[in-house]
Amino acid sequence: ATPGDVMEFFSDCSIVGGEDGIMFGVNREGRPSGECFVEFEYPEDVQRAMEKDRAKMGKRYIEIFESNEADMQRECPGSGGQQGPHMERHATSHRAHLQEKLLV
Repeated sequence: ATPGDVMEFFSDCSIVGGEDGIMFGVNREGRPSGECFVEFEYPEDVQRAMEKDRAKMGKRYIEIFESNEADMQRECPGSGGQQGPHMERHATSHRAHLQEKLLV
């Protein structure tokens, strides 16, 4: 998925900083892990996002979980202290964790 795909998937939610509020996870080899963290502007946006749990994005379905900064830092190496300016400003932000699953 791309930041644009994520923006489109959550088009009815306010993402902090647009694409700057989206962080993709990587595995030990530095390759995409299929995990993504999205920072939302308001708690209501997280609720709307959670309603999309198991919805399809292309040929994959998406599992959505509420998350916190520690989860994001564990899955997105280098995110601690290197987030976009919008993530730094919103210390009490609202995040959701997405996981892509291939439909078979």
